[in-house]
Order: sequence, then C-alpha cells, then structure tokens
Amino acid sequence: MMGWLRNWRIERAARRYAAELPPALLKALGWRKYYTVCQVRTVVKALGLDPTYIVLGHACFLPEERFGEELESMKVRLPYAEARARMARHLPQYTAPGGWLADTPIAQ
Repeated sequence: MMGWLRNWRIERAARRYAAELPPALLKALGWRKYYTVCQVRTVVKALGLDPTYIVLGHACFLPEERFGEELESMKVRLPYAEARARMARHLPQYTAPGGWLADTPIAQ
C-alpha cells in the first residue's frame, strides 16, 4: 500500500514539475543544456513546487555526475534514469522534434 501511495505522489509531482519547471527555467534563464542546482531550486521555490520532489527537476536539468552528488541531500531519492523517465512521460509537448527541449538530455 505504501509503495502505491509513494508512486502516486511522485507521479503527481512529475506532472506538475513537467508542466511548470521547463518553461519557467527557459523564461528566467534562457535555454541551456543544463542548469545549476541553485537555479533549479530557485525556480522550484518561486513556482511553489513541492521541494520534496526536486529529484525530478534535478534529473532533468543536471548532468548525471552532478545529480549523483546531490542525491543524498534529497528527501525523495530516485535513480537518475527513473526520475528522468517519470518526467519524460509528462513532457511530450516540449520534446517533439524541433521542440525547445528536443536537443537536451531529457529528450534522449
């Protein structure tokens, strides 16, 4: 039962993170292949996203090596590939061919 509830909460957060975080980062900071931990945290806070699930934002917008360095400080811990996959399920409008995330790591 608890695993189901945890997964539901992560998926709910992934939908919101996917809908709000990429366009906010783009608007605030312009397009970048990667953003910094501080940039992601600042935008997450400004949007009022639940920081418990920042693992989702970090997986999308940090290189894997940097993500690994931050993982221990996150409340919810997911492997890099799993967090990216959960976000990618909710990003089709951004990752379509020619979309503004098409050439970023999240689209791969």
